[in-house]
Amino acid sequence: SFWETNVQSARVGARVIRNEGFGVLMKGAGVFSSKRVFDWSSRYFFADFVESSWLAQKGAPLAYYEKMASSLLGGCLSAMATLPMDVAT
Repeated sequence: SFWETNVQSARVGARVIRNEGFGVLMKGAGVFSSKRVFDWSSRYFFADFVESSWLAQKGAPLAYYEKMASSLLGGCLSAMATLPMDVAT
């Protein structure tokens, strides 16, 4: 049940803290946080870059599907840029 799962999780957490110390619970948090910041900032950068490029090329406001496509392409470019961070850590 929900409560049994919570009690078991608390027991495991207490055992880890008792055996390895409190600091081990936050191990890797800095790398994870910096990866998320780089991931989201690069996603917005690439999406905006693609949208601006298409807008300059077209010379007219983009259609809804073109904005969606630029966001999708921006996400793909961001994933390609940040994948080495996942592999390296």
